[in-house]
Amino acid sequence: MTLATARSAAGGSGLPTSGSGVLASLLDDGAQAVTDDDEAALDVALDNRAFHNLCDFFLSRRGGIVFKEEFYVRRLHRLLTDFVVLMPLKVKEIRNRADDAARNGLMHEQEGIVYNMPLAGQHFEMLMRSVAALYAEDELGLGLVADYWCPTDGAGAAGVLPERFPQRQVALFKFVRLAGDLLMPSLYTPYVAMLVSLANHPQTALHCFNLLKMNGMAAVAASGQQQPNTSTVSWEHFFLSMQQYFANLRQEVAHPGDPTTAAIYRYSIRDFC
Repeated sequence: MTLATARSAAGGSGLPTSGSGVLASLLDDGAQAVTDDDEAALDVALDNRAFHNLCDFFLSRRGGIVFKEEFYVRRLHRLLTDFVVLMPLKVKEIRNRADDAARNGLMHEQEGIVYNMPLAGQHFEMLMRSVAALYAEDELGLGLVADYWCPTDGAGAAGVLPERFPQRQVALFKFVRLAGDLLMPSLYTPYVAMLVSLANHPQTALHCFNLLKMNGMAAVAASGQQQPNTSTVSWEHFFLSMQQYFANLRQEVAHPGDPTTAAIYRYSIRDFC
């Protein structure tokens, strides 16, 4: 019996008003206890490397049974999406810890000190890797990745979404967008891998294309420049990076003692051209 059903039963069971009030109070206390237990259970799960184990054992595709049964795939999809939708504060918390750990890692790296990232700083990265591993291939053709996207055509510069989308879908799309804001270097690859998996459907690939396009447009509007560098997850950044990489390869590097290096360098460029 759910909490709402119990309250309705208490109100219409003929009990005295005081008795109904006491029962409702007990139900409220029980609901608070359940909420507290959920928070504690989630903390224990994270401390026991829940997302790490999810990637290592369930989503590694070594057995393959998980992705051949629709029940398992839908159940894992529901668990991950419930975590994102129902516990946004916890998602924000593990993101903040991941950012703090990444900053500490950069500072240690600049000083030449080996830095071991704490477990609390790994949860957000492993969450994105879990999403990437779960939706990397849709062998059953379920199309579950569509739950993470909302069409952005006509959404406006502020990214305001129409009200016709379910709240759950809007929350998941918000997670995808905000996860790519101000990415630290250690989180860049997991986020891009997650985008690749979420765009493995023809419909969602179009949504991902529009997201990368909007990121570039938002960066241009914010900086007022034609080639901004504020958004690292946009088409402009991708093509600019490839252009710079190509330009670096085209540079003639003098190697007086080893002329074969320059020759190999040039032949590699011809292969890519």
